[in-house]
Amino acid sequence: MLTNNVLDGKVVPMALNGIGLDASKLPKMQAVLDELAEGTGIYADLEGIRNRNHELFGNELMWNYPISAGLDAGTYIVAVEEGFLSLPYNSVETDTYESFQIENAHILDEDALLFLIGQWSSFSADLLGMLGDALNVVKSSKNEFNC
Repeated sequence: MLTNNVLDGKVVPMALNGIGLDASKLPKMQAVLDELAEGTGIYADLEGIRNRNHELFGNELMWNYPISAGLDAGTYIVAVEEGFLSLPYNSVETDTYESFQIENAHILDEDALLFLIGQWSSFSADLLGMLGDALNVVKSSKNEFNC
């Protein structure tokens, strides 16, 4: 469960991505899962929670992790009172976006978060390296033709 900090006897909201928030005001994991179950298990079903979070915190407090994390195509990470809920998905449609595998939803523990951080670091380093190399190729090609 996410908790606020106590400093000199006063509750100090936790900071998440630069946003101070009271963890007790986050939705409960079961409320998020119920919202998905009442709908069709797609991204659009989270609209009410996204809007509520935006009103309370100025941010939806949901993040798409669009690279494969094991057997899934990606996962959506949702800040909930209990921690960080992983909503894995295997398909994305043009009109409905992500279709979640609700039965595989779970709270991310320290090991899972470290794994996701490592995967993202590797992915982004590889992509940045390729983009830098591509830029050099384009620049050198441009210079060859402008001589």
